[in-house]
Order: sequence, then structure tokens, then C-alpha cells
Amino acid sequence: MSEALKNYVTLVSGLTRGSMERFTKLAEEVLQASRANRELVENLFVSEVEKAAGRLGFARAEEVQALRDEIADLRASIVALKAPAAATAAKRAAASTKNAAKPPAGKKTPAKAAAAKKAAARKTPAKKVTE
Repeated sequence: MSEALKNYVTLVSGLTRGSMERFTKLAEEVLQASRANRELVENLFVSEVEKAAGRLGFARAEEVQALRDEIADLRASIVALKAPAAATAAKRAAASTKNAAKPPAGKKTPAKAAAAKKAAARKTPAKKVTE
């Protein structure tokens, strides 16, 4: 009887090892298939979303970033072009301010002329009328 028991234990353990190996291989195959299917579904989803966005006229993130970069470059160019012009305009404004502050020789400024008229009017006495 002990011989039969040994044979039985050997048979069962052999089946268990073989079953575990087959189960492990099957589990690996299922995992690989699920990964492949996930990638396929993801790619399908992305392509469908891109098609729909293209039909609706949406811009891709890369396109929007390229446009933002171009706008930044154009703004920098404008600033670079305006800087010399602004400096020239500031010099002209400063020169015209200096010229406006100094009246030509012999001429009175409007404020001084008005003050002189008022002073002359005060100094002139009124004439008395006698009969």
C-alpha cells in the first residue's frame, strides 16, 4: 500500500506542477493580449479625437505654441524697431521744450504782455471831467 500511495503522490504532484506551468503561461498570454488591446484602443481613440477636432477646426497644441512663439518674436522685433524711433522722438521733444521755454529776444511771452497791460492800466489815472 505504501507503494501505491507514493505513486499517487507522485502523480498528483506531477499534475500540479504541469498545471501551474500551463496556468502561468496562460496568464502571461492574457496579460500580453490585454496590453496589446489597450494600446490599440488608445490609438483608435486618439485618432478619432484628432479627426473630430480637425473637422471642427480646432488647432493642435503644437500649432498654438508655434503661433505664440511667432507672436513673441514679432513683438520683440517691434520693440527693437521702436526703441531708436522713441529715442529720436524724445530728443526732438526735449529740444522743442527748450526752444519753447526761451522766447525770442525782444519779444514778451503772452503772460508777460498781459501783466504789462494790467500794470499800465493801473498807473494811468482817470481824468476828471470839469464843466
